Amino acid sequence: MLRVLGILAMCSAAIWSARLCIEDIATASLVVTAMRLESPGYANDFKDDGAMTVAALSSCRSAIVRSAVEVVVVTKNTVKSFDDQDAWLTAGERADEMIEHAVACSPDDGEMWARSAQVASHSADWAMVLERLDRSKTLAPADEATLGLRLAVWADVPVALNAEADASRRADIRAVLEHGSPELLRRLLATAPAWMLPSMRDEVARLSAARRQLALLLVPALGDVEETAV
Repeated sequence: MLRVLGILAMCSAAIWSARLCIEDIATASLVVTAMRLESPGYANDFKDDGAMTVAALSSCRSAIVRSAVEVVVVTKNTVKSFDDQDAWLTAGERADEMIEHAVACSPDDGEMWARSAQVASHSADWAMVLERLDRSKTLAPADEATLGLRLAVWADVPVALNAEADASRRADIRAVLEHGSPELLRRLLATAPAWMLPSMRDEVARLSAARRQLALLLVPALGDVEETAV
C-alpha cells in the first residue's frame, strides 16, 4: 500500500512539474516583455492585443500575474481614446479583468490594490479609486513601490475631496516625506501637481531637520515654510 501511495505521489509531482513547465513556456514572452517595459522609452509605443496576457488569467503565480498587470496597465496608458475608441475600451476591459484576477489571487497585496486604483482612475470612478487606495494604504502603508503608485494616482484625483480622503492623501505624502528614498522624493515632489504643494509644504514643516533639508534640496519649490515643532 505504501508503495502504491509513493508511486501516486511521484506521478502527481511529475504532472505538477509538467504543468508548471507548460505554463512557463506559455508565459515566457510575457515575463520578458514586462521586464523590458522597465527600460526607458520601451513602453512609449507598446501595445498588446491580449494574446500575450491571456494565459496569466489561469495562473496565480506572482511573477506571471505581476508581469501581466504591468503589460495591461502600460497598454491602457499608451492607447489613446481619441486615436482609436474601440482599442481604448478594449484595453480598459483587459486591464480591469487582469486587475480583478490579481487581487483575487493576492487579496493582501497592497501593491495590487494600488494598481487596481490606478486602473479605476482611468474611468473616473473616484469612489472606487478612493476605496482601493485606502485598502492599499492599510495593507502596505510604507512600501516604497506601492507608495509611488498611490501618489501617482492621488495626482489624478480631483482636488475637492472629503475630509477622510484628504487625510488619506496626506498620510501617503507624509510617509514619503518621512521615509521615502531620495529617488522617490525627487520623483514624487518634482512631478506633483501644483495644487498638492500647499499640503506638501505643511508636511515638510513638520519633518525633522535632516528630512526637511533633504526635501528642500530636492525640490526648492517646497521652500518658504515655517518650521513647526515635530
